Amino acid sequence: MQQLTASAANINSVTFTVLARPGSPAKVNSTAGSQQTGVVGSVLDLPTTASVIDAYGNSVPAVPVTFTLSADGGSLTDTIVRTDDRGEARTTWTIGAKAGQHELYAAVATLPAAVFRAQAIPALGIQPSRLDFIPAR
Repeated sequence: MQQLTASAANINSVTFTVLARPGSPAKVNSTAGSQQTGVVGSVLDLPTTASVIDAYGNSVPAVPVTFTLSADGGSLTDTIVRTDDRGEARTTWTIGAKAGQHELYAAVATLPAAVFRAQAIPALGIQPSRLDFIPAR
């Protein structure tokens, strides 16, 4: 909220109050969580965060963002998330079961989707059956 007060000699002052609101969504950005690497089938360390801005770069709150995955891309905790007061929407990504690159898309209505990429690496498949402490000599 912004206020402007106008005054002049021998006249009561007048205060104008303006509440600026963002415009309609114009762009979806991948803000955080892209370019991660994880073991197949594991939860990635960082949540994927998409931000929605208007034509002037202002954050747009309360916009539904739809998150979708490429084929065999894994799973998400949430697929439709409303942006918060900062214009951000987050979901947690469990990477797919196949090694290689996977993609996640964050879309708003007819705007081009933001793309997140993650690399799934194979599990080593080694499970220790016993660990021994060997003192240094």
